[in-house]
Amino acid sequence: IEQLLGMQPEPLGPDQLCEALVRETQIIASLRSKMDTIMLPEGLEDTLREMLYSWSISNRLPVSGKVRTYKIYPKGIFLRFSSSGLYFPFSGQGQVDAGLHPLDLPYVMTHEMAHGLGYGDEGTCNFLAYVSTTSSNNPFIKYAGHLSYWRTLAASYNRYRPDDFRRIRDQIPAAMLEDIREIYATLDQYPDIMPRLRNRLYNSYLQMQGISEGIKNYNRVIMLVNAWEKQSDSE
Repeated sequence: IEQLLGMQPEPLGPDQLCEALVRETQIIASLRSKMDTIMLPEGLEDTLREMLYSWSISNRLPVSGKVRTYKIYPKGIFLRFSSSGLYFPFSGQGQVDAGLHPLDLPYVMTHEMAHGLGYGDEGTCNFLAYVSTTSSNNPFIKYAGHLSYWRTLAASYNRYRPDDFRRIRDQIPAAMLEDIREIYATLDQYPDIMPRLRNRLYNSYLQMQGISEGIKNYNRVIMLVNAWEKQSDSE
């Protein structure tokens, strides 16, 4: 996708990750301060599809058909394998775990829809989920998109500088911090089944699909978002 958009993604060092994390934290804190309640909008699937198609078309990316994403029961069917959803190419449908917290749904559903547009790369689908949801006029969707990406940034930065990450986390507004705690409390209801075996199998699966870095490919979204923001700033 970087070729289609004319971007040049590069790995981020700790200082760059910190800058990105602080910026996202400020954006999310501002968005959260304007929201009284956390509530899923009606017609979420149609809204997310329209946003993904609109963003893609405005950036001259191809779209076709009507991609769909459904909630799958019982709750935890994917989460117990450290996954939020799955795209089935033979049915042309994305599936997301019904046990997800509402704030996770916009990002995950858009990610699966992006697979439906023909993107196999996980980092690319995360990137499309980010740019689509964060460009929304709906406060809930916009906030949810930024918050999902924030968690990816936070996990990456925490690996480099855990002490400094805790300093940033301690400055997060109470409402935002409570949302994050609720998300993880929801995930904790569905503990992993054989996580090591799952990681090896899923890593091998992604590599068989041509994604050489395997599971690490999910975090490629950080490089793509950074390249997109740099390109947008220069225009």
